[in-house]
Formats: sequence, C-alpha cells, structure tokens
Amino acid sequence: RQMFVTQSRTLATKVRQDWTKLLQTERNEVVETPEAPIPGLSLLDMDESAEDNGSLPSKFSELNDSHFPVFLTYDQV
Repeated sequence: RQMFVTQSRTLATKVRQDWTKLLQTERNEVVETPEAPIPGLSLLDMDESAEDNGSLPSKFSELNDSHFPVFLTYDQV
C-alpha cells in the first residue's frame, strides 16, 4: 500500500496523472490524455466528490487494496 502525501495540490494531481499513465502503459491500454482540470476545482474538491461517489471511504481504516495508491495533501490527512 502506498500513500503519497504532499503540501502541493498541484503536485499531488500531477503525480496521480503520471501514475495513471504508467499503469495504463503497463497494462498495454490506450493511454488517454487526462482532461484539463476545471479551473477553481481543487484536489480536495476532487477527492470529496470521489468520496460522494463511494470511491473513498470516510476513514483511513476502511481503505482496502483497491483504493491504493492514495494521493493526498497534508490538509486532507
């Protein structure tokens, strides 16, 4: 299990995008260019919307292997 924690929302977003590209390449999938982020939408907002969709549990103890790696900012920890 890996957790990437940084102070910079921009860095967390970039690392998440790069990790996704690497994973797609490893699986021999077509690498799609990620959509440009919506101006004013922070990483925290994106993660909150993921939680609303059921992607991330509300507690760290409820995370399972499918949630990892996790990309967070210090504010989210």
